[in-house]
Parts: sequence; structure tokens; C-alpha cells
Amino acid sequence: MNELTSTENYDRAVLLSRRISANVRAAQESLFEICKDLKEIRDGRLYISLGYETFEDYCIKEHELSYKQACKYIAVAERFPDGISPGRLGISKLYLISTLSDEEKTEIEQRVDVEAVSKSQLEKAIAELKAENKRLEEEKQVTFEKLEKLRTKNSDVSQAKERIEYLQGKLKEQQKLTEKESKQREDAARRASIAETDRDSLKAHAAQLEDRIKELCSQKPQTETVTVTETVEVRDDIDEFRAHFANALDSVARLVSFVKQHEDSKNFELFESKLRALAEKIGG
Repeated sequence: MNELTSTENYDRAVLLSRRISANVRAAQESLFEICKDLKEIRDGRLYISLGYETFEDYCIKEHELSYKQACKYIAVAERFPDGISPGRLGISKLYLISTLSDEEKTEIEQRVDVEAVSKSQLEKAIAELKAENKRLEEEKQVTFEKLEKLRTKNSDVSQAKERIEYLQGKLKEQQKLTEKESKQREDAARRASIAETDRDSLKAHAAQLEDRIKELCSQKPQTETVTVTETVEVRDDIDEFRAHFANALDSVARLVSFVKQHEDSKNFELFESKLRALAEKIGG
């Protein structure tokens, strides 16, 4: 009798277990279909055709389902496309997973058995994952900011080096220009000194020339004992000579004055040489 009872219990347990598995699969499939159908009703505003003004009214009055819960169902449908089974998970777990990115979902599935853990345990695991990701993101941001500051600093250093090289180049150019101007001033001073010497020399020659002209003008012609006729002829020549000499003296005086007034002329050396030659001829 006990053996019969044990066999009956076993058979009953197997039957119930199979029915439970089938119902669970059916429930999961039905749950996922509910999620997708709610999404279609909301997105297509099909609830209006049933006489409801809002999707929220439709959920509450038609299915006794809160708007918040309906949104969770829809979030599950949006997270899991057609053809992907959400597994043996309740709507609460499915909603929690729907809030994760693909990377976060993979990480959670590696850390915990999503089907085996409770909702609170899954929430804790997700919170820890998000906190860790947030910390890593903050560290990444800090590292990025440090790198940006370092790049900015390196850029500033590079710009400073370029500025220094530019200023050094300008300094060398200025030094060369200063040296050139200094040499030009030295050359100008040397030329001015030579010109001053030449002017002094010219003034001296001009003075000698004027003295020579005055000396010639002061000289009186020597007379000799000649006949009256010869004496008259000599005096006529002297008058003519004096006239020509006065003209020559005036020309020489004007020539000397002209040369003095053109000391800065590029032809000054030519004027000076010609005037010296004239003075030498007169002096000779």
C-alpha cells in the first residue's frame, strides 16, 4: 500500500511539474505578448476607437492596470525586439533589465543569475553596477580633463617657444639693422669729415686765389723811356688789359661764390678740382 502511494505521488508530482513548466512558458509568452500589444495600442492611439480619450483611462478601466505598470510593460516590449525571448522573468525583472544598455545587460548577466535572484537582489546588483559605471565615468572625465589641461599646457609651451624664437629672430634683425645704421653713421661722419677738410682746403685755395687776384690788381705796369707815340700805345693796352682783368676777376669771384654755395652737390669734388687748377695757373 505504501509502495502504491509512493508511486502515485511521484506520478502526480511529475504531472504537476510538467504542467507548471508549460504554464510558465505560456505565461511568459502571454506576458510578452501583452507588452507588445500595449505598445501597439498606445503608439497607434487605438484606444480612441474603443471610446477612451487617453491611454491611461483605457488601461485602468479596460484592464484594471495602472498607467505606471502599463509603461513598464511597454518598456519591456521596446527593450526586447520580436524574436528574442525574455526568459523566465517576471515583469518587474524584465522592466529593470529594460532600463539597461546592452553593455550593462551583459555585465549584469555575468555578475548574477537573473532568473534565480529576487527582484530586490537584481535591483541591488543593477544599482551597484550603475554606481560603479558612474564612478568610472567620472574618473574618465577627470582623466580627460587632465589630458586636456596637459595638451593645453603643452600647446601654451609650444606657443611660448615659437614666440621666443620669433622674438629672438626679431632681435637679431634689429641688431643687424643697428649695426648697419651704426656703420652708415660712421661712414657719413667720415665723409662729413673729409668734406669739411675739402671745404677748408677749398676756402684756403679760394683765399689764395683772391689774394693773388688782388696782388695782380695792385701791381702797376712798369714804364720805360719811349717815344710819345709808343707811350700812348702802351697806355691803351693797359686800359684794355685792366678791363679784361676786371671782367676775369669778377668771373673768378662769382665762380668761387658758386662753388661755396654748392658744397653739398655731388659735383663738388669736380668744382673743387677745377678751381684748384685755375688757382695754380693764376699762381703760376
